[in-house]
Amino acid sequence: MRRFALAAVLLVAAGCGGSARLPELGFEPGGPPGDRGPGLVALRFVQAARAGDTERLRALMSAPTRASFGPGGGAELARQLAGFGDARIVLSRPLDGPWAVAALAGRDDDGDPAAWAAALRLEDEAWRVELGGVFFTRLRPSPLADAEPRPEIRVEAQAGGEVDDVRAWIVPEELRAHAVRRAPFTREIWGRLDASLEEGLHTLVAFAIAGETAGAVAWQFEVAG
Repeated sequence: MRRFALAAVLLVAAGCGGSARLPELGFEPGGPPGDRGPGLVALRFVQAARAGDTERLRALMSAPTRASFGPGGGAELARQLAGFGDARIVLSRPLDGPWAVAALAGRDDDGDPAAWAAALRLEDEAWRVELGGVFFTRLRPSPLADAEPRPEIRVEAQAGGEVDDVRAWIVPEELRAHAVRRAPFTREIWGRLDASLEEGLHTLVAFAIAGETAGAVAWQFEVAG
């Protein structure tokens, strides 16, 4: 079964360790309204991948991403996303500066729940997918794991330089959390929700900025009744 929490250039791995005395994580009150623009670009990006349209994929990439992938880089990306079906927008949010985050939920080619997220860069008044050198690890709850109603939440962002910030959402609400730097070139969010989630499938999204680039990841977990 494919895990579409694994984006083209993002490494996803589940971490381990204790969870005693974790800080409590709440949700940000209110927040700006969503803007479907970034989400629509992410959706068109996945649709182009499923169609094997590498030319369209490249057109939807940011200029730095096109340069890093090279002329033929879209073919492997199209193969990785080819099985991601029934995609729908679950998060679409412009952020500070030139950045936005978008996440999609759907099914993989085995019919299992799947999620994918992207950072987007604003270029010439249009959103473009940014697949920079930001990696995510120590994901909790683990992708597609069963979780308690007040789960432990963890995500660590890594990059080749300093990670400036990490933000996270349990769709559609943003977590009120401070990203901590525990080692060079990393920053993480780690804590336990201060309120119970409803029974069912939830999508967790993380976004990180590292210097002149950004990245995002999405994964899903289940809260049992």
